[in-house]
Amino acid sequence: MNLSVMLSPIQDLHLSKAEAQIDVLSMTLDSRKVAPGAMFVALKGACDDGARYIDQAIKNGAAVVLRHDDEMKVHYQNDVPVISIVYLNRYLSEIASVFYDHPSRKMNIIGITGTNGKTTCSYLYAQLAAPCAVLGTLGYAIVDGGEPQFTSTGLTTPDAITTQEVLAHLAKQGVKKLAMEVSSHALAQFRVLGVEINTAVFTNLTHDHLDYHGTFEHYQASKARLFDFHSVARVVINYDDVFGKVLTHRLTKKQLLLTYSLKNPQTDFYLSEVSYHQAGSRAILHTPFGNVTVDSPLIGEFNWHNILAVVATYVNSSSDLDKVVRQLKTIKPITGRMELVASQPVQVVIDYAHTSDALIKALKAIKKHFLGKLWCVFGCGGGRDKSKRVPMAEAASQYADFAIVTSDNPRDEQPQAIIDDVIKGMSGEYCVEIDRQKAIEYAILQAADNDIVLVAGKGHEQYQLIGDQKIPFSDHQCVNDAIAKRLGVSHGESL
Repeated sequence: MNLSVMLSPIQDLHLSKAEAQIDVLSMTLDSRKVAPGAMFVALKGACDDGARYIDQAIKNGAAVVLRHDDEMKVHYQNDVPVISIVYLNRYLSEIASVFYDHPSRKMNIIGITGTNGKTTCSYLYAQLAAPCAVLGTLGYAIVDGGEPQFTSTGLTTPDAITTQEVLAHLAKQGVKKLAMEVSSHALAQFRVLGVEINTAVFTNLTHDHLDYHGTFEHYQASKARLFDFHSVARVVINYDDVFGKVLTHRLTKKQLLLTYSLKNPQTDFYLSEVSYHQAGSRAILHTPFGNVTVDSPLIGEFNWHNILAVVATYVNSSSDLDKVVRQLKTIKPITGRMELVASQPVQVVIDYAHTSDALIKALKAIKKHFLGKLWCVFGCGGGRDKSKRVPMAEAASQYADFAIVTSDNPRDEQPQAIIDDVIKGMSGEYCVEIDRQKAIEYAILQAADNDIVLVAGKGHEQYQLIGDQKIPFSDHQCVNDAIAKRLGVSHGESL
């Protein structure tokens, strides 16, 4: 694609005739991936500046370079045009959209934002709307029966170029529907500004990511950006959340608003007569299209919030509602999201909860479904918001009968230093085991029959981040090994 077309979203940029006709064959933010004919985009980030790698990109064959600067200008470096653009990050998603032929226009896109529930909501929606693609924390995949095969992108919402590239790939595969997670980081960094999202869903807002956003107000403002997208025609909002109510007042008259609540009859979708048992839960679902009894195999009250969000997003008629009732009976949780991975001799649930709010919800949910003593294995990540540590400890102390404090992605901090911060908020019965595998094993071996063990924090992750190393590690494998040890099953035997 010639450069003038690619840069058409930028109104104040003036290229020479020769520059305008440069043919761009690919785009990348990584100088190591530059091939002849590529556009290298040198973004300035919080920790690094892409401008440092312009020389390397040119050596690798870049045909043109875009970089952030305080004024629009073009200069040459080894005969390669280096185009400086003010607020480059705000234009990049649209530039990439042009390059990949506006892939978001070829599908109906559901954008889901909120502190918790994004991954689960996207997966639940994709199951209801199958065939439907998902894009988020686990990567991207097409959900159409069976276990989806995810391709990782490394981020909840990928960078602006990768996002458009993935959308283009999915469009070529004939995908017409996509549920994507939209993180606060992506919104703050304008990574999805060029994605035409049709429906915006808000799940909740709790204390998280303040290491990046600085204040809760900035975090709120980042989330709110999604609902200002010109393409958003339908909005689905959790009316049980304080910020959700705030969001309803900033919408335009052209946007169709649908609200949901666990019990508020003033909302469009709400529940009554909710009951919980070991195999899931049952409730009466009230909708604009009628009231129905719904059974769900998912664990936790908060999963009813997730179900309400996707039902409100999906249902447009009474026939849709009938389909939802049938499908919800067999709907599957995503790996590592309130996933019951063992039921005998102890019950073990693995969940991704890594905020105090998520941990409270997980622990309270388990107590509603199961009898027996509740054990909680948890830790806090290193190199992240340290203010989360004491609230996490308080949550475990208040809602678990016994807690084991351990390691969870210590990154560049010493695991013991993180644990020292955590135990400042601990009370009641707890112990410390710095080795996560041993902590999981201890809980499972010490629990009585019919007790419940929650292994929190890592969920689907298959690694521990220690220093700059990504060490293979699986909570699922640790649970299986500990259960086998408790049962006296030799390695390799079936449980």
